[in-house]
Amino acid sequence: MRYKTIRKELKLKQKDVAEMLGVTNGYICDIERGEKTPSALFVNAFCSIFKVNKGWLETGEGKPFREVTCPYKELFREGI
Repeated sequence: MRYKTIRKELKLKQKDVAEMLGVTNGYICDIERGEKTPSALFVNAFCSIFKVNKGWLETGEGKPFREVTCPYKELFREGI
């Protein structure tokens, strides 16, 4: 499942993800094995904390991680 892919990419243990999201290790394990469907709240928190593209998480299309940009980068353009 794509949740495990992200966790492995970030070199995290199930325990780490569970602690960060306020759930049990068992819940993470069940989601990764496809035995449990995560709640909308869980999906949104997972995407927010790990900067994951929700579309990719749900469908596998696109890039796994959102591009994070600085909201003030226009202030730092060359020549200002």
